[in-house]
Amino acid sequence: MDRNLQHQAQEANRARIARANRHLKLALNTSIKEDAKHLIHVHVRLSIILWMAWLEASVLWLACHPRVDNADRDITLAKKTHEQKWRALVERLAARQPRARRSSCGTLLDWVNGDIRVYAELRNKLAHGQWEVCLTSDHAKRNPATTKRVLELTKGDVLKLKAVAEELVDLTERLIVSPAAFDVELPKSRERIDTARRQYSGDIEWLLSELRRKRRRI
Repeated sequence: MDRNLQHQAQEANRARIARANRHLKLALNTSIKEDAKHLIHVHVRLSIILWMAWLEASVLWLACHPRVDNADRDITLAKKTHEQKWRALVERLAARQPRARRSSCGTLLDWVNGDIRVYAELRNKLAHGQWEVCLTSDHAKRNPATTKRVLELTKGDVLKLKAVAEELVDLTERLIVSPAAFDVELPKSRERIDTARRQYSGDIEWLLSELRRKRRRI
């Protein structure tokens, strides 16, 4: 498949996943309003899986962008994991920028090495059926830290992942298409991510209070 067809295929995948995410968002909000704990549990985990799927389709879509150098595309696509693909693409794009902008690209790598790495690990556990008890990589014993993190997932995690995912994709596309626009947007993106991290702490009570506040306004 040539580059343009690859780009179009991943665009179609991104659009379909985004549509599924919108439906799942409505279902999650309904389950929270009704305090349906089992459904909240299900919808949060499915949302994490879907947002990570959207991110994976997005890195492939960006790597196959017509303005990305063939060598950069090939190196990115050759990487095995989702996280490695993102890191390779950002590093390759950064290497082609002036020094000042290259330093700014470190923000994208921080997101990849931080939030994205964490949620990639959680997605892998969930996608392999470890919804209640997470195991070590050799399946020999229980992984207490990851089990605790999976059990504590809330809508706050979904919103934080959504914020980081959208900013990462948007900024990377700007870096490809219009580096000057990347420079302008980067400080705003950092502020939005900082705000998301403060707000979406994973506290279900905060999420319920927000829903109640919105209902009162209506």
